[in-house]
Amino acid sequence: MLYPVSYTQDVFNLIVADMVAVTETQYHGQQCPNADCSVHYHEEPNPDYAEAQADLTAAIARRDDWNIMVVPRSNDYVNAVNEYNNTPAAGQPYAQQRVDSTYALFVQAVNNWSSVFGIWGLNIDGQLGANMQARLNREVAAAETARNNTPETIRTPYYTCDHLHTLHSFGLNFYTAEQVMQDQKSAAKMKDTEGKVKSFDFVTPMRTITRHEDINAYLHQQIAKRIERPFDEMPKFRIGDFTVSVELRPGEMDQAMLAVKGQRDPSYSIPLGSAANADNWQRIVNFLDGSIEKAIEDSNAKITKLETDLKQAQELVGVPFDREEELLKAKIDFAELEARLSGLSEQQDAIIDPEETDEEETAEERAEREAYQNADDNDYPMILDDNAPRHGPRR
Repeated sequence: MLYPVSYTQDVFNLIVADMVAVTETQYHGQQCPNADCSVHYHEEPNPDYAEAQADLTAAIARRDDWNIMVVPRSNDYVNAVNEYNNTPAAGQPYAQQRVDSTYALFVQAVNNWSSVFGIWGLNIDGQLGANMQARLNREVAAAETARNNTPETIRTPYYTCDHLHTLHSFGLNFYTAEQVMQDQKSAAKMKDTEGKVKSFDFVTPMRTITRHEDINAYLHQQIAKRIERPFDEMPKFRIGDFTVSVELRPGEMDQAMLAVKGQRDPSYSIPLGSAANADNWQRIVNFLDGSIEKAIEDSNAKITKLETDLKQAQELVGVPFDREEELLKAKIDFAELEARLSGLSEQQDAIIDPEETDEEETAEERAEREAYQNADDNDYPMILDDNAPRHGPRR
């Protein structure tokens, strides 16, 4: 299906007002931009783990020393009290002495343990030994749980680039024809009366170079530095109203170019030779003499083509279809053909298949069937199948 398209002058003006340039640069064997494609961990001892381990060790020491120093004295005292209670009155004075002596040793053991671990104010009685033992066991269990739930080290993630990549740099830039013409004027200021560039000043951050040979030598040094250190910041220079810098050609890490920045964005590019005897001065002269004019010619060619396409599109919108009658006749013939095919299909559906009709049994067939069914040598009754084929001649 074709649809008419409105191609207005406003749309055309938007297309030709700005020229667009798309660039892609590839850098092979490079780190990723943020050097963060691989994760590693820096591990250091966790001070909380050391503290939890110290708490567990202290809890175990308190429990073990209680079991060794105090529990036996507590058991002696409890046994002495039980003996006293089971001793007849005549023997109780002696039994009381044993209760007093074992209690004194019990108290001494508790005080010694308290002085070591700083736990005072305990109620010293017959239940203290077992009660304190259960309490200390709970403290050990709690300290062990805390220690087990505390990481032994602290892992701090940090990121690096452990393998090299191919990086892609894309640029989408717009520039107007007026910007290109302004660059042409800047280049024209450097030409002599014959319209040629015979010399120019190459202004570096440190000095101004004018001699042909000196400019080539300086560029040779800058090209070597750029190839050796492709991502280092390089100085920028000036040639007239243009800012220039030595860069690498897109996708070629060993080939240099001179990026020339004027009013237009993106920059113009001048291929440079890396050999010691390369005449890059002449390449710059050639650019100033004609390359900007070539850019204007290319822009004008694009505009001319767009204008031609616009004119053709506008003309085609109003042109009638010159074979309209032939198309109409073909549509009528096709409709008739479809109707005929539809009629044939209906006729085909109306055809009756004789194999699909029900048959009536003749008198002869019925007599033959009954005779066969009543025969003496037929030991089995006949099973009739309405779908079975009929036997005997048909009339």
